[in-house]
Amino acid sequence: MRQLADIVKETVPSCQISFAAGAEPDKRNYRVDFSKYARAFPDHLPRWNVRRGAQQIYESYRAFGLKRDEYEGPRYKRIAQIISLLESGQLDKTLRWRGTHAGDDRLSSWKRRCPARTCWSPKGSKTTAASSRASGARGSCASMG
Repeated sequence: MRQLADIVKETVPSCQISFAAGAEPDKRNYRVDFSKYARAFPDHLPRWNVRRGAQQIYESYRAFGLKRDEYEGPRYKRIAQIISLLESGQLDKTLRWRGTHAGDDRLSSWKRRCPARTCWSPKGSKTTAASSRASGARGSCASMG
């Protein structure tokens, strides 16, 4: 991880790297051996590396004007989104919707999905959960009788 942090520091001007106090080194190994791939696909060798990837990400952030507050906020981080929804009262402490979301037919039918993974659809028709939600279908679940 330190090597990746160093690459980011070299790529992003005025970047400062710090590690959590008392944190132990990550003992996992993220190295990848592409020799088997190279033998199997000799005409299609990888041309990308971590340094080029870091540069592309940095350039993309700049091109689209993505700022740290946005990136670290609820739009791109799932846990930040959940915290935001909890703080705004849209989710309760069990992470269930409150208010206007609670009665949303699409969410309600999705929650009542049957074990066979078919949704509430007119009796006798087999509908996948996704297609049923998309169409707003309601009724009794075909696999529940």
